[in-house]
Amino acid sequence: MQQKNQTDFDEVLIEAAEWYVQCKEGLSDTEQDEFTRWKASCIQHTKAWKEITATWGALNNIAEHPNARVILEHCEKEEKQQRRRWQTGSVAILALCLFLPLMWSIQNNYEVTYWTSDYRTFKGEIENLTLEDGSQLTMNTTTSIDVDFSTNERRITLKQGEFFIDVALDPKRPLIIVTEAGTARALGTRFTVERIPQKGSSDTAMRVAVYESRVRVCASQINKCKDITEHREIEMTSHQMSTVATIKPSEPTWLRKQLSVRDEPLVEVLNELARYHQGVLYFDPNELDHLRISGTLPLDDIPHALDALALTLPIEAKPYTDWFLVLSLKKE
Repeated sequence: MQQKNQTDFDEVLIEAAEWYVQCKEGLSDTEQDEFTRWKASCIQHTKAWKEITATWGALNNIAEHPNARVILEHCEKEEKQQRRRWQTGSVAILALCLFLPLMWSIQNNYEVTYWTSDYRTFKGEIENLTLEDGSQLTMNTTTSIDVDFSTNERRITLKQGEFFIDVALDPKRPLIIVTEAGTARALGTRFTVERIPQKGSSDTAMRVAVYESRVRVCASQINKCKDITEHREIEMTSHQMSTVATIKPSEPTWLRKQLSVRDEPLVEVLNELARYHQGVLYFDPNELDHLRISGTLPLDDIPHALDALALTLPIEAKPYTDWFLVLSLKKE
């Protein structure tokens, strides 16, 4: 009986998706009355409508990506042209086929240069590499690099994301990390480098955190360099350097595929977990902004991490699919 009820509700969801697409295109007065009667006719219709609008609401949040609006408008135009040739019963499936892959690519935020890199990780992956000189490099989620070793230097270009490196000693070939913001030259060391896109700008920043020995950082557009010693970090752009800050002596927990937090805002924790979820993790920041959390969460099993949060906080995680997760306050 439970399976039959689920099948019935799946059919209602398809009806709701069809109504959603028709509402976006515009309803006549007669169609509007029919839609109103359909939505009010039973609880399942109302529930299905809320779930469909929540799904497309998440799409609108993703569409804040700078290039997403143009792509979405193009897909919507194509979907309307196709709908004229398809039967109404196929509208929901067609819309999902068009929009869900788009949501995936935008949410994962892969840049064009990502696909041409020597090494890369997909969203949720953490990968260990041994370079030809013996250096040990660990790439965080959604990271891409180019590696160019010559007889004079060892050059790694960070094109997206973040990595940790334990540098092999080679006095004749300095190891240099390059981003648009500047360079980081290893002086026999263990450190992380992160490339940080700047919102509303084509500029990028670079964050360097040193866990052993020293790293010399130089901004690309100003004649300024600094030596960063162990347990220190700095963030800089091509034309500006921040004040050097102190960091914890322990290496970042993402190397162990964990996220450790202490009295952190839940919204910030969820934003970090979302970087490792191979899909969409949707939540309303305003609804959850009063909650804080301490603990250690797995980065390689985001549904399990959300379940762990729900054990200590008044929240619930609902998986619409393995790909699309919705987190909200628990209803009393």
